[in-house]
Amino acid sequence: MNSIRSWMTETVVTIDEEASVGQAAQLMKAGQVGAIIVVRNDKVVGIFTERDLLALIVAEHRHAIDGKVKDAITSRITSVPPDAGASSVYDLMRKNNIHYLAVVEHEMLKGMIAMKDLFDFRERALEGEIYDLKKQMRETEELVSASGDERVKILMSANEKLKTLSLKDELTGLYNYRYFKSRLDEEMDRARRHRQDLSLIFCDIDHFKQCNDIHGHQHGDMILKIMAAILGEGSSAMGVIAQLRKSDVVARYGGEEFVILLPQTRKCDALIVAERIRNAVENHPFPGRETQPSGRITISVGVAALFEDAPNAEELIRAADRAMYAAKTSGRNKVCLCEPVAAAASLQPRS
Repeated sequence: MNSIRSWMTETVVTIDEEASVGQAAQLMKAGQVGAIIVVRNDKVVGIFTERDLLALIVAEHRHAIDGKVKDAITSRITSVPPDAGASSVYDLMRKNNIHYLAVVEHEMLKGMIAMKDLFDFRERALEGEIYDLKKQMRETEELVSASGDERVKILMSANEKLKTLSLKDELTGLYNYRYFKSRLDEEMDRARRHRQDLSLIFCDIDHFKQCNDIHGHQHGDMILKIMAAILGEGSSAMGVIAQLRKSDVVARYGGEEFVILLPQTRKCDALIVAERIRNAVENHPFPGRETQPSGRITISVGVAALFEDAPNAEELIRAADRAMYAAKTSGRNKVCLCEPVAAAASLQPRS
């Protein structure tokens, strides 16, 4: 799933609900933003947008500038989790004429998503659909015009392509989420039967949205391809984990997220692999890296283990994802082991 995490703005401006509209307007001007998050005791209660401000100006509410911002919000807050699908969020915002949504997880503010952020996503999705449709039409024309033997060859070739597409991510060439999930279930069953170790590494590229905003999505795609080459299973000279066994799985989880499934691997050994990956990414000469906050392309990495951190597949993914968030919130460009849920819940939102 292509989640809004890849498209949302993580650094947002907030204001207390008791502040004045004038203060809100000054914050929007200073931050050059079209909306700010309104909070009460650090909890999100609404979004004050440029449309709210314009409505007050048009209505000629002379004293509104001194009024409280909570009274100027035209609608109550609607929020979505960071793992929500970009397509479904786009449809929600379009249907309800919403320009901004708060991104909230476990009652903590993670960022904000704007309709304009999703325009690029929708445009690329439509371009992909049109490309696929044209490709299908060309292949159909070739099949209809081919002779008997040629038709058989075309069908066999198409069948092989379908098999590959069902397993691999088209952009990066790594295994896709569907294949990763099926292998995770298989390895989970095997680990339970034989009481074997099973570890999961969850990687997320730091400040990836900023990279897209500055250089464009084509550049972002190139970064993803290079990242896949670094993680590659021995097919590339850059592969830092070329010694992976056949049972190990490297996959693109979605967006700028990657996962590495390590059967029969202890958590401490998975930590060593994760740190080697983090170091390789940090030191790789990615194009455009100088525009990143640290001057480098980096990743935040989480590590979790079956039995120790989670009893099943879904919980193992959540545990590794939670550890990755811990790496994000504690400074990025680091590896974190999974901690108990109570400890993770105390982490502050990403900035």
